[in-house]
Amino acid sequence: MRAMRDQSAKSERIMGEGRRVAGRRNRWGWQLGLTTAVTAMLAGYAFGTPPVAEDQVQASVMRPVAEETLVRETEEEARLYAQEVGQPVEILSMRDERTSVFADPEGSLIAEQNTEPVRVVRDGEWVPVNADLQPNAEGNFVPAAATFGLELSKGGDGPLLTAERAGQTMTLDWPGELPPVTIDGDQAKYEEVLPGVDLVVNVTPDSFSHVVVIKTPEAAEDPRVAELEFGLETDGLTVSEDADGVIAAVDDASGGEVFEAPSPTMWESPEAQPVAAARQALPEADVAALAETADETAPATVTETPLEVEVTEDSITLLPDQEMLQDPETNYPVYVDPTYSTSRATAYTMVAKGYPNESYWKFKGKKHEGVGECPVSSGSCAGVGVKRLYYTIPTPYDGLDVISAKFKVTMVHSYDGSAKDVTLYRADKSIKASTTWNNQPSMVEKMGTASPTGVESGCERANQNVQFDVMNSINNINRDDLEQVTFGVRADDEADHTAWKRFCGNAILSVVYNRKPVVKPFNTCISGGSRPLVTAPRTMAVKVSDADDLVKPFSEYVTVQFDASYNNNGTWTPLMNWTTPRQLADPDKLVKADFTVTVPQNKVISWRARASNIIGGTTVWGAWSSSCEFLYDNTAPQPPDIDSAEFLPLDAPEKTGTCVRDNSDRGWAGLYSTFTFDSPGTDAVKYYYGFDEDPKYLLTPATSGGPVTIRYLAKQTGMRWINVYAVDAAGNRSGEATCEFGVSYRLPEAQWGLKEAATKTQLADAIPVIKNGQEDTTKPAGRFPLSKGAGATLAVPGPGCPTGEEACDIDTAVRFTGQANSYLTSGISQAIDTTQAYDVAKAYAVVDTSKTFSVAAWVKLADTTRDRVAVSQDGSGTPGFTLGYEAATKKWAFKIPAMDVTSLGEWKVLSTGDAVANKWTHLIGVFDTENRKIHLIVNGVSQSLTARQSFFTSRGSVQIGRARDRAGYRDMWQGDISDVVLYDRILVSDDIKKLSKVAVIRLGYWQLNSASSGKSPEVARQAAKELTLTGGAKVLAYDPNDWENPTQLVGSGYLSLNGSNGAAYTAGSIVPGERSFTASVRVKVSANSCPKSTTALSQVAESNSLFRLGCAKVGNDYRWQLTGPGASPVKVSGRYFKPDNSAAFGQHLAVVYDSSARELRLYVNGQSTSEMVIKVADTQTFPAGGALQIGRAFVAGKFGEYFGGLVDEVRVYEGALEQPGVQQISQTEEFPKF
Repeated sequence: MRAMRDQSAKSERIMGEGRRVAGRRNRWGWQLGLTTAVTAMLAGYAFGTPPVAEDQVQASVMRPVAEETLVRETEEEARLYAQEVGQPVEILSMRDERTSVFADPEGSLIAEQNTEPVRVVRDGEWVPVNADLQPNAEGNFVPAAATFGLELSKGGDGPLLTAERAGQTMTLDWPGELPPVTIDGDQAKYEEVLPGVDLVVNVTPDSFSHVVVIKTPEAAEDPRVAELEFGLETDGLTVSEDADGVIAAVDDASGGEVFEAPSPTMWESPEAQPVAAARQALPEADVAALAETADETAPATVTETPLEVEVTEDSITLLPDQEMLQDPETNYPVYVDPTYSTSRATAYTMVAKGYPNESYWKFKGKKHEGVGECPVSSGSCAGVGVKRLYYTIPTPYDGLDVISAKFKVTMVHSYDGSAKDVTLYRADKSIKASTTWNNQPSMVEKMGTASPTGVESGCERANQNVQFDVMNSINNINRDDLEQVTFGVRADDEADHTAWKRFCGNAILSVVYNRKPVVKPFNTCISGGSRPLVTAPRTMAVKVSDADDLVKPFSEYVTVQFDASYNNNGTWTPLMNWTTPRQLADPDKLVKADFTVTVPQNKVISWRARASNIIGGTTVWGAWSSSCEFLYDNTAPQPPDIDSAEFLPLDAPEKTGTCVRDNSDRGWAGLYSTFTFDSPGTDAVKYYYGFDEDPKYLLTPATSGGPVTIRYLAKQTGMRWINVYAVDAAGNRSGEATCEFGVSYRLPEAQWGLKEAATKTQLADAIPVIKNGQEDTTKPAGRFPLSKGAGATLAVPGPGCPTGEEACDIDTAVRFTGQANSYLTSGISQAIDTTQAYDVAKAYAVVDTSKTFSVAAWVKLADTTRDRVAVSQDGSGTPGFTLGYEAATKKWAFKIPAMDVTSLGEWKVLSTGDAVANKWTHLIGVFDTENRKIHLIVNGVSQSLTARQSFFTSRGSVQIGRARDRAGYRDMWQGDISDVVLYDRILVSDDIKKLSKVAVIRLGYWQLNSASSGKSPEVARQAAKELTLTGGAKVLAYDPNDWENPTQLVGSGYLSLNGSNGAAYTAGSIVPGERSFTASVRVKVSANSCPKSTTALSQVAESNSLFRLGCAKVGNDYRWQLTGPGASPVKVSGRYFKPDNSAAFGQHLAVVYDSSARELRLYVNGQSTSEMVIKVADTQTFPAGGALQIGRAFVAGKFGEYFGGLVDEVRVYEGALEQPGVQQISQTEEFPKF
């Protein structure tokens, strides 16, 4: 033996430490201390027995969920159940391969993120990871439950292995026929692939290695050993080697890493040492540990050296070091192994001072690694010196209240059981496969120190026995807007070998968090030079919302704190701090505070507010609101008086700028009212006013010092503000007057849902008869019940039913045949007491057509050959109005005749686009008497306005399905009508939004379970909507026994896209463009990054796309992204809004366009935030036109941004789904009826 081997060879006092090397550097490589756990993957070559089997982890089964499992599907269900049972309940929809999220009974959420995968989905159920190899139908071998697909050869002519991730594959082939395989748990061995050479493949839940075992010096002389060439074939991936020697398989579409391997190495065999001798060198506490890692022998000295690698398009060639192979002192067998692992957001590694350029990525397959100075007296350290550990974990907590954060890890060995300190630090950068001692991150922030003594017998999922408080780290991460944290573990005294300990790779970051309550100042909130001048201190008022309130009915109680200060010659001095009692967070209500202290004159006053809730007995505060300022000067010209008969009746006697507080809602949204501003002085020449904003609109009085009057249309209900100041002839500005007033919702005059059963002959009006201030229960049919003509059919499918269904109980309507007996008509108002004298002229009319009114209806037109009227009101000779269809122009039309008795023409407004037959459409007609305009709104989108110059009052009944003139009834409707409403006011934006959202109609649903002749059907089997597959697109049927298709998304199949030319498309346009719509898709990615933008779902529109849903790089990170027409893309923050290849069922993406609000909103897994909204300019058009595209986008006149991965569950709706609807379709079940 060489002299270097004559050195002391005592066993290292570690658990599972592997190969020992001597202290000097060998002339042809590095001598490196590795672990038994790595070399034991080659069981039978150097040691007696293989290591213990992979730890089995426990996970709750996905379906069915038993009561005792404390698991619920949605956050809402989990929150409610947690309150009921008083224990944390897991939220199944937020579970992935490494993460569990729990609803705590106190209202918080608990996220536990593992650095290692703990579960995967198999056949629709969550199961523990298990890398043991088992035969498949072809006789080849696959892991039982790994995070990626892998098939190993049974032997013969086929490839050695194929690895798959989200449809992207990498195949490696041995140059020659493989002998029959021998399987031992998670290891496959092919003996004598060359004379004296074996090939061993080792598998873990998220990695694999192929090790070439050169057993003798004679075998090393084979020229084929000098260049070990593995054939390479990929689909959707490109394999290359970087400058650090890392081999990476990169997704062709996104550029993200799918598989990666640290620089390959080769090493000689350790020198055997009897276990009995090793035991004599170990403390008693370590004997059991040694027994787990070796049966007959313990590791000794080994030398390891890096390999040269050549990567081409079709091969990976390993070039063993010839000096090592030819050195007569080399211990055979010699091992050559690259280890490939799946890329993921979590990671861990070890660095060794003695081998400063060596990577130990993911502990090189070991379950645990050392920290501190390796105890040289053991004889097994071989110069490794000091070791440190690093763990990287995502931190999706930006914008959240983190209540507590713990880093937990399992310790399996301590040198002598003494309480020696180890410290956890936050590192300044992430780790990667090329991280070594020389380029390791800096440990910049100390988290905490522990002195653990107890050890566990193995690295299991839930046996972490050492923990550190890392709250400061998470807070700093949030402050710096970082996406992940890297923790470093080191011994406090790295020169003390008795501080040596071993920790597992099974770290957990456990975070308890709560969504922050948000406070927004109400009314004008200005700071700086534009701040208002007031002669009386302003009331501080805010609105408070809590994101947890989105999970109804789980609402939280909050406390609001107001803080005020004043600028005292450049120094901000506290003025007042006041906290409200606890109250339920309600974004529709104001929380107010008046100044209860003396406010200094001529000083800038600044105030702000924040809110808190109580979690686990701890008060958790949200962020402060923006600061609002005003200048208080009670000697300034007095503010003007504000009066309004409709909204401020209590203030009428008061003639100063001080408003009488009135908490009642008085005026109405949708009706004009009058406000008068009058300065107490005599020289006011200008008034500036603003409703719910800073005064900036000018009014000029007729005479100096005189009042001004404005007509005001309230467009929102709830509390509003009016702010006014005056300016005199000298340019002096008065103090600012502010009045608060309440706006009420005004009920319709009549509302017919038309939802009655088929046998009914009378249809009810939802507006009740009021008698003596109470609802008259003796008249349940309401004010204006409808009578039915014999030809009208009730209970047909309504606008809320899926397209094409003839039987539907979700929503109903009335069908009209176009014949004379097919109609609905109202009669005399039930509010009229016919036993007393009454005004016949007012008894039948629902609205006064000479004044402001609105009419709305859902219609579906079956015939376009002639004029059709959906809704009208009878006049004497002509109808008061008609809402319907004009055949000559093929447009939707809202018309009002010029005269009543004789037709002298009409005022009308038409839709901008042609009416579409056999399609539910929402129509609104509005007459605004103040502006003498008539207005048509179609599907929530304003069409145009036209002047109306003559007025008359129609005094007859409402007709649904026809209109009446002097000749009788005409323009009979042929088709269906639902939800007819008449108002005596203008419909404002909230009304329009609600009315036009009544029906959400499914336009297409592609389950992607099958394909035939390059076509995949739409669920309703509409041939015009089937998908055409192109390029490398293919529909795969899920088969739990097929290694190549191990993923299950939703249902029995999915679409696999190669990222280069694979896509699917419809023949024509699906998304409706200008109208509200919802489109969604489920995707599974192979990589967590997308250096190149990709698109999963889009629709062609002219030379670009109507919208694009996909992935893009944002700064140094990657996000799901929504891009709309003519708008900047919305890219969102937070881990749950990033591509995540550990999401077993993929991720659900949805875009919702609300045409009335002109907003595009992105949802990821049913969640959205205020950052995920694009506000679309009023001038921006939504040209639909082109085909729906899956897996690509149309950009600058050509297709690109091809998506690589899996796609499932594509849906398109007309109408904007609210969040509960989006969450419904984001579930991992098929809903063909939704």
